[in-house]
Amino acid sequence: MIRKIQRRWFEVWADEEAQNRILKYMVLVLAAVLSVQLVVISVLALRGPVLIAISKEVTQKLDVGEPDAEQLTREIIRAIINYLKTRHNWDWNTVEAKTKAASFYVASDYREKYLVATAEQIRISKEKQIAQKFFPDEPKLNMKAKTAQVRADRILIVSGVRAAQGLDLEIGFTLGDRTANNPEGIYITSEKLMSP
Repeated sequence: MIRKIQRRWFEVWADEEAQNRILKYMVLVLAAVLSVQLVVISVLALRGPVLIAISKEVTQKLDVGEPDAEQLTREIIRAIINYLKTRHNWDWNTVEAKTKAASFYVASDYREKYLVATAEQIRISKEKQIAQKFFPDEPKLNMKAKTAQVRADRILIVSGVRAAQGLDLEIGFTLGDRTANNPEGIYITSEKLMSP
């Protein structure tokens, strides 16, 4: 005849002392694992993000830092040319969109003057159906004064009649925050016509 025997859990594995020892070791191992995880998560959370460039030829980690003088010069030239092409290439249908797009390159303290200057230009170009094409040369930078001298050719088209004109511009710039709209972080502070 088989009897049903009631056993306590600690008797199944060993005596109470052995069971307590096993539980202590399990708690210590669990505490060690949690401590290691806490340290690893803290280190990963405090590190900056890793930027990875992916192309057809190579995938590599990008090192982000301040640009050197040569790279900064190239970025300033590119930003000024992009501003000039955006600001001065338009027709009467796209003049508002182009001036708004160019305003992302304009410094906040110069933006009010910029909007006042472009409002009259927008009105006249829509009334008389004027289009403008602009072809800037590479700017000559003066890093101490934070200005750029730009020689450009402008073609105005009024009712199918074209008029070409050479312009010398002095563009003032400053370095600021990089944004999605202005990834170079170079902002225009002034635009002066030196010679018509």
